[in-house]
Amino acid sequence: MLIRVTQKMIDDGRKCDTRSCALAIAIQAVVKPEYTVEVGIALVWIVPFDAIISYHTERFPLPKVAIKFRRDFDSGRPVFPFTFELPIPEIYLRDSNLQTAATNGGL
Repeated sequence: MLIRVTQKMIDDGRKCDTRSCALAIAIQAVVKPEYTVEVGIALVWIVPFDAIISYHTERFPLPKVAIKFRRDFDSGRPVFPFTFELPIPEIYLRDSNLQTAATNGGL
């Protein structure tokens, strides 16, 4: 799935916040609302929103460009809008993203 980090997401994101950084906001935008996104140093977790214990999580590796962005963002260095691919299974995606992916030739 193509993830787009916009200038607004950068402006609204909070440094060192796994659920509210610019990357988390961008990924959450494509994930169903019943899941929450957490971004770590090199991984993304998708967790059911009402999970008490995170046994039912999926994790996905961040690409190098996203890891560098996160490091720069958290350090207060200048960052800019960009896109990256993240292999999120369809089960987690909002319906509008499935339609867009199908139109663009797949996830």
